[in-house]
Amino acid sequence: MTGVSFNWELNVGHLVTFGVFTVGAIGAWFTLRFRVDEAHKRATAAEAKADAASLALTEFKLEAARTFVQTGMLKEVKEDLSREIRDIEHVVRGALMSALGTLAPSRRPPRAD
Repeated sequence: MTGVSFNWELNVGHLVTFGVFTVGAIGAWFTLRFRVDEAHKRATAAEAKADAASLALTEFKLEAARTFVQTGMLKEVKEDLSREIRDIEHVVRGALMSALGTLAPSRRPPRAD
């Protein structure tokens, strides 16, 4: 039985294979580097958009809080004014009825004392 022998001689086929492998490895390296750079640029742009969206959301929340407080305050003022107007209306009606009662006593039915 003969063992497997390995021939260390270099020929053109070996050199071409090694050259193609080297060119392919260098091409893969530059392609990978380009893709990583592009991904980094997109990530930076996405981060900037996220920061802008976060800032806009914060501003919206503040504006919503201001509007809510103003709406709540306006509702409270409206209720207070409505209550005061009803009280004034009641007083005016009472005064008007009292004044009409003193001006026209003949229209009143006679008292049974």
